[in-house]
Order: sequence, then structure tokens, then C-alpha cells
Amino acid sequence: MSSLRSADAFERLIDSLLDAAHPRNPWRDASTYEPDFALLERLLSIPVRQGAGQQTGRLARATDAWTAQELRCAGFGEHEVWPRRVQPRVLPQSLAEAFELAERPGAKVLAGGQSLIPSLNMDALMLRQDVVDAVHKGEFHIYAIDTVEEGIELLTGRPAGRRRADGSYPPDSVHGLVAARLAGYAEKLRAFAEADGDEAARDAAALHAGARAAGT
Repeated sequence: MSSLRSADAFERLIDSLLDAAHPRNPWRDASTYEPDFALLERLLSIPVRQGAGQQTGRLARATDAWTAQELRCAGFGEHEVWPRRVQPRVLPQSLAEAFELAERPGAKVLAGGQSLIPSLNMDALMLRQDVVDAVHKGEFHIYAIDTVEEGIELLTGRPAGRRRADGSYPPDSVHGLVAARLAGYAEKLRAFAEADGDEAARDAAALHAGARAAGT
């Protein structure tokens, strides 16, 4: 219990320094960025004064907090970088945005919402209690996936499609439909190049043949 209280106190010190940091635009121009090294020094001074060794993770936590703060100042959204300024510190952007919308006046709480999470991250996933409650009630769904194809199938309700021996995909699969659309684009490019009479016609024809073969 004492270690938990110590960790909470450490987090509060980190938050107090971040709260005290003046809002700033770190971009001097489009290519010159000025990091706030003074804030980094103040954040690192907390675990140093406490005598926290590297194995405690507190030096890394202070550095992570500074990096996230710099990214937010640079233009990244509140939910796009971790650790977040609020608990839970690590929360997928889709979940954070869904619950932010759900908390607006008059909003229906996550009706039919869902989020996809890499299965490797499930053990480290931290959720607010209202998220857990919504999942238990069937108002929100969290799916653990191992591949992009699994995510495609969950989001579209259509088979992603496996590449066949000839290199093509089933025509009714997501990959097959994408290949067919690319073949259509290639055909239009080939026709345009032929009509224009330039050397791009040969390249466009080759592109069309490859895309067509993948989609058949």
C-alpha cells in the first residue's frame, strides 16, 4: 500500500509541473523546433531528489511525460500521445474519443461502438470503470486482433481474402475489390496515355495487366 501511495504522490508531482508549464508554440519556423529542456530538467529532478534508481521506472516516467508534453505542444492531439494527462494514462485513441463523444450532453452512450486492440496489448490495457461497464452491458465492444486482415473483417463484415496461387484474390473479398478498383484506375490511365501518344502508355499497360491479374 505504501508503494502505491508513493507512486500516486510521484504522479501528482509530475502533473503539477506539467500544469505549471506555460503554453507555448515550440516552432520558431517551419523547420526549427525548440524543445523545453528546462521542463525536462525539472521533471527529472523529481526522481533524482527521491534517489529513485533506473530500475524503478521513475526516470523513464518523467522522460515519457516530457516527450508527450512536447508532442502535444508540437501539434499532436490530446489522445494521440501517451502518457495522457489524465487517467488512464494509456488508452487507445479510438476509445478515448468514443467516450469523449459519449459524455457530451444528449449523447447516447457508445451505442454500437467498437474498438480494435492488438492482442499483445490486451494484458496492459487500462480502462475506466464506465468503459468496463459499457462493455459488460454490450453497449461497446473491444476486439483483440492479431492481423490487419482480422481488423478488416470485423470492420467490414466481409472476408479480407487470401492470396491465391496465381497471385490474385477472391473477387468478393476486400483485397479482391481493392485490386479490381486499382485495375480500373490503371485502365483509365492506360487509355489516357495511349490517347495522348506518349511513352507512359507502355508503363500504364504493364500496371493495368498486373493489377488486373491480382484482382481476378
